[in-house]
Amino acid sequence: IISYRELNSKALKLASFLLSLGITHEPIGIFGQRTISHYVGILASIYANCYYVPINKKYTGKKIKEIIEKGFEVIVVSSGAIAHGMKYWGIKEKPKEIDKLQALSAVGQIGLINAYQDEFRIHGLIAAQVLMSHGDFKDNNRSKNIKTSLKITKIFNPPRLQVLHSYLP
Repeated sequence: IISYRELNSKALKLASFLLSLGITHEPIGIFGQRTISHYVGILASIYANCYYVPINKKYTGKKIKEIIEKGFEVIVVSSGAIAHGMKYWGIKEKPKEIDKLQALSAVGQIGLINAYQDEFRIHGLIAAQVLMSHGDFKDNNRSKNIKTSLKITKIFNPPRLQVLHSYLP
Protein backbone atom coordinates (compact mmCIF):
# COMPACT_ATOMS: atom_id res chain seq x y z
CA ILE A 1 0.00 0.00 0.00
CA ILE A 2 1.27 3.44 -0.92
CA SER A 3 -0.14 6.88 -0.27
CA TYR A 4 -0.97 9.21 -3.12
CA ARG A 5 1.76 11.54 -1.82
CA GLU A 6 4.38 8.78 -2.16
CA LEU A 7 3.07 7.74 -5.58
CA ASN A 8 3.14 11.34 -6.76
CA SER A 9 6.64 11.89 -5.39
CA LYS A 10 8.01 8.83 -7.21
CA ALA A 11 6.25 9.85 -10.44
CA LEU A 12 7.66 13.37 -10.25
CA LYS A 13 11.18 12.00 -9.79
CA LEU A 14 10.83 9.68 -12.79
CA ALA A 15 9.32 12.49 -14.89
CA SER A 16 12.19 14.77 -13.94
CA PHE A 17 14.63 12.05 -14.97
CA LEU A 18 12.87 11.53 -18.33
CA LEU A 19 12.91 15.27 -18.95
CA SER A 20 16.62 15.42 -18.09
CA LEU A 21 17.15 12.87 -20.89
CA GLY A 22 15.25 15.16 -23.27
CA ILE A 23 12.27 12.84 -23.41
CA THR A 24 9.10 14.88 -23.78
CA HIS A 25 6.16 14.94 -26.18
CA GLU A 26 6.90 11.31 -27.09
CA PRO A 27 5.11 8.02 -26.55
CA ILE A 28 6.04 6.17 -23.38
CA GLY A 29 5.28 2.47 -23.69
CA ILE A 30 4.58 0.86 -20.34
CA PHE A 31 4.44 -2.89 -20.11
CA GLY A 32 4.01 -5.07 -17.09
CA GLN A 33 1.88 -6.06 -14.22
CA ARG A 34 -0.30 -3.52 -12.51
CA THR A 35 2.22 -2.68 -9.81
CA ILE A 36 3.12 0.57 -8.09
CA SER A 37 5.96 0.98 -10.60
CA HIS A 38 3.43 0.65 -13.42
CA TYR A 39 1.32 3.50 -12.09
CA VAL A 40 4.42 5.58 -11.34
CA GLY A 41 5.35 5.18 -15.03
CA ILE A 42 1.91 6.25 -16.22
CA LEU A 43 1.89 9.37 -14.03
CA ALA A 44 5.51 10.19 -14.95
CA SER A 45 4.70 10.02 -18.65
CA ILE A 46 1.88 12.53 -18.11
CA TYR A 47 4.09 14.82 -16.01
CA ALA A 48 6.80 14.71 -18.71
CA ASN A 49 4.25 15.83 -21.32
CA CYS A 50 4.44 12.46 -23.02
CA TYR A 51 1.65 10.12 -23.86
CA TYR A 52 1.21 6.73 -22.31
CA VAL A 53 1.05 3.77 -24.69
CA PRO A 54 -0.11 0.57 -23.00
CA ILE A 55 1.99 -2.34 -24.21
CA ASN A 56 0.10 -5.62 -24.24
CA LYS A 57 2.07 -8.85 -23.84
CA LYS A 58 0.28 -10.24 -26.88
CA TYR A 59 1.90 -7.76 -29.29
CA THR A 60 4.75 -6.12 -27.38
CA GLY A 61 7.52 -6.45 -29.98
CA LYS A 62 5.30 -5.58 -32.92
CA LYS A 63 3.91 -2.45 -31.23
CA ILE A 64 7.34 -1.23 -30.17
CA LYS A 65 8.76 -1.84 -33.66
CA GLU A 66 5.94 0.30 -35.12
CA ILE A 67 6.70 3.11 -32.68
CA ILE A 68 10.43 3.02 -33.55
CA GLU A 69 9.65 3.02 -37.28
CA LYS A 70 7.68 6.24 -36.77
CA GLY A 71 10.94 7.83 -35.59
CA PHE A 72 10.43 7.70 -31.85
CA GLU A 73 12.97 6.49 -29.34
CA VAL A 74 11.58 3.79 -27.10
CA ILE A 75 12.32 3.28 -23.44
CA VAL A 76 10.35 0.51 -21.78
CA VAL A 77 9.81 1.05 -18.06
CA SER A 78 9.46 -2.39 -16.57
CA SER A 79 9.20 -4.15 -13.28
CA GLY A 80 8.38 -7.72 -12.49
CA ALA A 81 11.58 -9.53 -11.59
CA ILE A 82 10.25 -10.40 -8.14
CA ALA A 83 7.00 -11.73 -9.59
CA HIS A 84 8.97 -13.68 -12.19
CA GLY A 85 11.16 -15.14 -9.43
CA MET A 86 8.09 -16.10 -7.41
CA LYS A 87 6.66 -17.89 -10.42
CA TYR A 88 9.98 -19.67 -11.05
CA TRP A 89 10.18 -20.91 -7.46
CA GLY A 90 6.44 -21.54 -7.08
CA ILE A 91 6.00 -19.01 -4.28
CA LYS A 92 2.41 -17.78 -3.92
CA GLU A 93 2.77 -14.95 -1.41
CA LYS A 94 5.25 -12.09 -1.78
CA PRO A 95 7.67 -12.02 1.16
CA LYS A 96 8.37 -8.80 3.04
CA GLU A 97 12.01 -9.47 3.99
CA ILE A 98 14.48 -7.56 1.81
CA ASP A 99 16.90 -10.50 1.49
CA LYS A 100 14.13 -12.73 0.14
CA LEU A 101 12.96 -10.00 -2.24
CA GLN A 102 16.52 -9.58 -3.51
CA ALA A 103 16.88 -13.33 -4.04
CA LEU A 104 13.59 -13.48 -5.95
CA SER A 105 14.61 -10.46 -8.02
CA ALA A 106 18.01 -11.97 -8.83
CA VAL A 107 16.42 -15.16 -10.15
CA GLY A 108 13.49 -13.46 -11.83
CA GLN A 109 15.64 -10.85 -13.54
CA ILE A 110 17.32 -13.43 -15.75
CA GLY A 111 14.03 -14.86 -16.97
CA LEU A 112 12.50 -11.43 -17.45
CA ILE A 113 15.28 -9.99 -19.63
CA ASN A 114 15.48 -13.24 -21.61
CA ALA A 115 11.75 -12.95 -22.30
CA TYR A 116 12.28 -9.37 -23.54
CA GLN A 117 15.21 -10.42 -25.74
CA ASP A 118 13.27 -13.34 -27.24
CA GLU A 119 10.24 -11.18 -28.02
CA PHE A 120 12.16 -8.22 -29.42
CA ARG A 121 14.61 -10.30 -31.46
CA ILE A 122 11.68 -11.61 -33.57
CA HIS A 123 11.13 -8.01 -34.70
CA GLY A 124 14.82 -7.17 -35.30
CA LEU A 125 15.23 -5.26 -32.05
CA ILE A 126 17.86 -5.54 -29.34
CA ALA A 127 17.00 -4.72 -25.73
CA ALA A 128 19.58 -2.96 -23.56
CA GLN A 129 18.78 -3.26 -19.89
CA VAL A 130 19.44 -0.56 -17.32
CA LEU A 131 18.70 -1.55 -13.73
CA MET A 132 17.58 1.20 -11.40
CA SER A 133 15.73 1.91 -8.21
CA HIS A 134 14.01 4.96 -6.86
CA GLY A 135 17.19 5.69 -4.90
CA ASP A 136 18.95 6.38 -8.20
CA PHE A 137 16.93 9.58 -8.57
CA LYS A 138 18.13 10.88 -5.23
CA ASP A 139 21.85 10.49 -5.93
CA ASN A 140 23.35 12.67 -8.68
CA ASN A 141 26.21 10.26 -9.48
CA ARG A 142 23.88 7.28 -9.80
CA SER A 143 21.48 9.30 -11.93
CA LYS A 144 24.36 10.43 -14.16
CA ASN A 145 25.49 6.81 -14.63
CA ILE A 146 22.02 5.80 -15.84
CA LYS A 147 21.95 8.70 -18.31
CA THR A 148 25.38 7.70 -19.62
CA SER A 149 24.25 4.09 -20.07
CA LEU A 150 21.21 5.23 -22.04
CA LYS A 151 23.30 7.47 -24.30
CA ILE A 152 25.84 4.73 -25.03
CA THR A 153 23.20 2.34 -26.35
CA LYS A 154 22.26 4.89 -29.04
CA ILE A 155 25.48 4.23 -30.99
CA PHE A 156 24.65 0.63 -31.87
CA ASN A 157 22.62 -0.86 -34.73
CA PRO A 158 20.19 -2.53 -35.43
CA PRO A 159 17.58 -0.39 -33.69
CA ARG A 160 17.64 -0.94 -29.99
CA LEU A 161 15.48 -0.02 -27.11
CA GLN A 162 16.23 0.46 -23.49
CA VAL A 163 14.46 -1.48 -20.81
CA LEU A 164 14.54 0.58 -17.64
CA HIS A 165 13.97 -2.05 -15.06
CA SER A 166 12.81 -0.85 -11.68
CA TYR A 167 13.72 -3.20 -8.89
CA LEU A 168 12.64 -3.05 -5.26
CA PRO A 169 10.56 0.02 -4.38
